[in-house]
Amino acid sequence: MKTQFRLLIAISVLLALPLLWSASGNAQDVSSTFTDLNGRYTFAMPADWIDESTTDFNVFRNEENIYIYLVAVSAGNVDEGIDAALNITHPELNSEPVQTTTANAPNGTWTQKVYISEDASMTVAVGQLVDDAAYVLILQAPDEASVQAASDDFTSTLLSFTIGTTLDLTNVRSQPITPDMLADLENYVESISTFYEVPGAAVAIVQGGEIIYSQGFGVVETGTEQAVTTDTLFMIGSIGKSMTTMMMGSLVDDGILSWDTPARAVFPNFSLSNEDTADQIRIRDFVNNMSGVSTYNVPRYLVNQTPEQVIESLATVPMIALPGEAYSYSNLMFAVGGYAAARTVADSDGTDLHGAYTTLMQKRIFDPIGMSNTTFDFDAAISDENHALPHTFDVVARNLDVIPIDWEQFLVPVAPAGAAWSNIEDMALYLTTQLNRGITPYGTVIVSEANLSETQKAGISIAGDIYYGMGWVIDAYNGIPLIWHNGGTQGFTSDIAFLPDADLGVIVLSNIGNVHNFTRSIREYVFELSFGLSHDGDSRYRAVQSASDAALAELLQNIEFVAVDEDRVRAYVGEYDMGIAIHYDATDGFMLATDYGDISLVAVIGMQETFYARNGLILTFSQDSEDAVTLSIGMLDDPLQTLVLHKRVE
Repeated sequence: MKTQFRLLIAISVLLALPLLWSASGNAQDVSSTFTDLNGRYTFAMPADWIDESTTDFNVFRNEENIYIYLVAVSAGNVDEGIDAALNITHPELNSEPVQTTTANAPNGTWTQKVYISEDASMTVAVGQLVDDAAYVLILQAPDEASVQAASDDFTSTLLSFTIGTTLDLTNVRSQPITPDMLADLENYVESISTFYEVPGAAVAIVQGGEIIYSQGFGVVETGTEQAVTTDTLFMIGSIGKSMTTMMMGSLVDDGILSWDTPARAVFPNFSLSNEDTADQIRIRDFVNNMSGVSTYNVPRYLVNQTPEQVIESLATVPMIALPGEAYSYSNLMFAVGGYAAARTVADSDGTDLHGAYTTLMQKRIFDPIGMSNTTFDFDAAISDENHALPHTFDVVARNLDVIPIDWEQFLVPVAPAGAAWSNIEDMALYLTTQLNRGITPYGTVIVSEANLSETQKAGISIAGDIYYGMGWVIDAYNGIPLIWHNGGTQGFTSDIAFLPDADLGVIVLSNIGNVHNFTRSIREYVFELSFGLSHDGDSRYRAVQSASDAALAELLQNIEFVAVDEDRVRAYVGEYDMGIAIHYDATDGFMLATDYGDISLVAVIGMQETFYARNGLILTFSQDSEDAVTLSIGMLDDPLQTLVLHKRVE
């Protein structure tokens, strides 16, 4: 694949950032919101871009002479619209696109086209058709490096782009959700569960300090009849991050911890791959996603580490920026933040940090709130007869399937980042406590309003006016504050969101991986019910999902997986660094051995020495002139993460 096709600007990658798994972005201050002269759209631009707009279109330039254009034109389809917009802004551009992709974002489905001129300058046009108009954003840069440099700002502008007049609910009162509204919601959840192929889910609503709704939908396992109830346990993933920071806030209240305590005051040997930055890390930097430590999840799927090993591993994880300079989602850093809190109350350095952390959570969060079914004990959770099983789309079999439950143990070493199991009843109690500003449903204050608010302050920009706090995303819903977070494991998806000014919140748990369009659809449907709005969110998320499904189907048409012949891989069988092993047997075939079980590998036709693991990892083997074997392991949904291992010589 040629260099020009390796574009980080590809919005199919960049627009994954609201999912909060592998995002990174520059910490930019956003200036005012702009509107085009005809009032057709609004958008936000980073402060260091110079406005050079004309009467025909908006255009901004930065000091490197990179340009961003925004154009609205009449068009019958999006391709026609992109061509018309480019004819206005770049009439001299007469080349054909070298790359055309479709990608999804919270503000719609976008078509992207990349053009390369003879002088190596690059033009990226991203368009969306609404009614009879095409809305097109264009990035023009001297070369690929310039495109990469401007990609964060371009994505930020795109994510802030709003077509038409922005709805402002600032002075609008939400209405109590009625039984008729709840009946409407139930029909809706059942309908979209079919559309998104969700086996089971649970939904709860908190309004006015009360849990007004809690209900299970579907089944705990596809192909069975065991129904999801309000007691069914799900892995909640990263929506548990705010529980960790709530616990940390309670320690700050008691003077045991400070948000600004240096990391090395707790862990004297704490190190980062950029050793000069380790002294800059404070307790808050573990949990605010602005440490500069990159997302690096590959080892999580392979080895079960102790908290101490997790802490030590940070010394080898690449950094994308200096602390405070960029948004970068890191489960590793978040986990160490929880373990740092545990260390402050532990008796000695020999104390089990995982146990100390879970004890803190039990005593300071779960017990006082009444979350009697919430646990970090993986074995206890799966021993409960009423637990949901994880599902995912199997790209090899091309169908929805249950995945081995042990695969979900990859989160246990980073428990503070999201390894808890819970049910919808417990989560509703937790959401009530958040809406009550740290007061449980039983009237107990477990964290001060000041320190709870500290976790919900806008920190670094994820994109545009969307910020990360400490375990929360700080956003807006039609002009009013929205606080939310989603969660995703290999086979579970969750979402928690609330509107503080409306005293309204929603939680959704599901037993299938990567169905954020499903969980967000339910969240938005509830908000629309309460404010008497039309249900525009549903069609938007369905369109995004349909485009995603179509893109996957097109991709899979060009990929064929086949079983692996033993002779082909004989040289790769053996032990590798980190205790990873590759083996082959007549029954199971080519296998990757991990601490969470063996995972079958299949060959990808046309890709020499590359194999696909059923948990989404991509394995590529290579041999040097002396037959030494190197194994590179990456992720299907994030090719920037790669772990390199060497085969051990016997």
